[in-house]
Amino acid sequence: MPPQLVSCLYIFGMNIIEKTLDLESRVSSWAIKLYGTLVSRRRWFAVLVASLRRFWQQRIYYYSGYFTYNAFLALLALLMVAISIVGFISPSSSAAQEAILDAFKTLRPVLGDNPQEALAQMQAYRQVIGILGILALVWTGTKLFRALEWGFSEITGSKRRSYLKGRLLGMLLISVIGLAFTISIVFNLIVSTLWSAIAGEQGFFHDVGIYAFSPIISLALNTILFVLMYRLIPTVKQRFRYILIGAVFAGGLMLLVQYGLSFYFGVVSDVPTTYGSISFAIVLILFVHIVGMICFFGEEIIFVMSNEDIIEDVTARQEEMQQMMLDWVERTTRRLRARLERNSDPSG
Repeated sequence: MPPQLVSCLYIFGMNIIEKTLDLESRVSSWAIKLYGTLVSRRRWFAVLVASLRRFWQQRIYYYSGYFTYNAFLALLALLMVAISIVGFISPSSSAAQEAILDAFKTLRPVLGDNPQEALAQMQAYRQVIGILGILALVWTGTKLFRALEWGFSEITGSKRRSYLKGRLLGMLLISVIGLAFTISIVFNLIVSTLWSAIAGEQGFFHDVGIYAFSPIISLALNTILFVLMYRLIPTVKQRFRYILIGAVFAGGLMLLVQYGLSFYFGVVSDVPTTYGSISFAIVLILFVHIVGMICFFGEEIIFVMSNEDIIEDVTARQEEMQQMMLDWVERTTRRLRARLERNSDPSG
């Protein structure tokens, strides 16, 4: 390639980089000024900033790891109970057995290529699996309660309950959540059946109704579960208004995560088809860890809203934070420009 062409391309590339740095500096300055405006004039944004800062300073993400470990074991126990229920239901009618086999065909990466054999094993060992699943669910459920209580106590600065009281409340929480989950499934089926009877089994109105009702019901279920969690687990009294706000926020985040992971692993990624049953565990662990962070972040929001001095501190320090961010952007831009000047000779 001729040296003149190399020099022209190099100069052209340097000009592009220079303009990109200028644009990045202007956009960063605008974003930082917008941050200061929102913090000083919008209370909800100040609450969000304060919650994020406390979440990071207290290293609550470490507690999410402990939550993930216990929640993963609890889900495995719940899966054992579900397998036992399938083993009891399937012999009752041929229609139920055909419906279960059709559902198993969509789970081939997990169950293997022989759904009939898997169903036969579930029917043969349903009693043993059911007893072990219930015992494991009680044990892991109480440990999951302790994991949540540990993180909530760190956030609120309160003491944890005694061991026995924590175990008893853990079993109560598992029972309440299980009941709420069962009611939600029944309610979902009722709504779906009624809408199918009104709008038909197929068609535009049927699809619109199902897609409209599904996220609303999921958000309502998530909110109810988080309200119960934030009401029962923390050892400090919290205003129900703040609990409801935190529960709606956490429920909305949960809904976004549910649809986001479903879209990614169902449309974008080929992990399930490539790695089979291993991908099931990977997706489950990832989802549970994100759920743990959402649970603790929702409690952070409730605690911040309950303490006005935390919000006032963030509002009072917004100018200081703005200046710190502007200085950081300026230093970063200066270092990049210096690096470009040192490499300004294309022959070097």
